[in-house]
Amino acid sequence: MEKALKKVCDAFDILRTRFVSTSSGIYQVLQASVDTSVKLFSDIDEYCLLDMEKGFSESDETWFRMGVCLQKSLMVFTVHHVLYDGWCLERIVKAIFEAYDGLLVQKSTPFKNLIDYIESQDKELTRQFWSKTIQDIEVDEGFPNSLNSSEPSQKHLLLTIDTPVTLSS
Repeated sequence: MEKALKKVCDAFDILRTRFVSTSSGIYQVLQASVDTSVKLFSDIDEYCLLDMEKGFSESDETWFRMGVCLQKSLMVFTVHHVLYDGWCLERIVKAIFEAYDGLLVQKSTPFKNLIDYIESQDKELTRQFWSKTIQDIEVDEGFPNSLNSSEPSQKHLLLTIDTPVTLSS
């Protein structure tokens, strides 16, 4: 499972992303590689509770974790909401299982392409568009304004594993 997770991290830049806070703001940093160790556990409820309590912080190397409950053939993939949306999360999970089955994992489009596109846009037209688009939106006072918010920021995905799991596959 660890080798499969490494293949997926190599293919999806977003999983190698961390965030660094400086005096000039928060920056997204793409790491060459990340820890892909998988935690084994026996009690799914206890694992999920402890995992939720742990949360994520700016000092974390990765903003995801994986655990496997061998007795129940379950995998828990915990990921911070800043790393995914509904479209890419499905692709990431599918890639984990494909990699585990020994299939080729297709590399995602580099995040740099998006940054280059954004940088090439007319900044004043962009500012005008978004100012007009969101001018009437009211922000809820409970909206988190930092990466260290006490609000839950991760999601647990409980996935059934059909084949016996080994950490080395």
